[in-house]
Parts: sequence; structure tokens; C-alpha cells
Amino acid sequence: MLEVNQSDSRPSCGPPATLWTLHQTWVASVLEKLYFDTSILVFASHNAELLKSTCERGIIIKGGKIFFDGDINQAIEINHSF
Repeated sequence: MLEVNQSDSRPSCGPPATLWTLHQTWVASVLEKLYFDTSILVFASHNAELLKSTCERGIIIKGGKIFFDGDINQAIEINHSF
């Protein structure tokens, strides 16, 4: 079970753009902790930059079947072509 201490609490103030950047940083740190605790993490997002910074592998599921399984950068490129 992931434990989130006070220093890990989500940012709660600031302009929307700043808040979004701080929130993404917080999410990335939580994902990193989960990954190191479990070695495997399934994460779904439409934020290409966050995916690139947190993932090595991308899986695209289309019509209920695995369409692509490989490098995250290739997965993002293929997904953008849809």
C-alpha cells in the first residue's frame, strides 16, 4: 500500500497553469513510488509528455485486442495517427 505523507500532499493553490504543472509533478512522483514498490504499473493517460517521462512501454488496445505493444514513443506516435 502506498503511503502519502504531508510532503506528498497535492498542491491546492495558485493560478490554474501553475496548479496543473504542480499537480503533474505530484502525480509523476506518486507513480514513481508505486513503480519502485511494485515494479509493474498500469497507467492510462492522454498526456503524451507525462507518459514519456514516466513510462518505457506503451500498449494500445483497439477493439478489445492488443493493437500495439512496445516503445512508449512509438505508441504515442501510433496513437496520434488515429
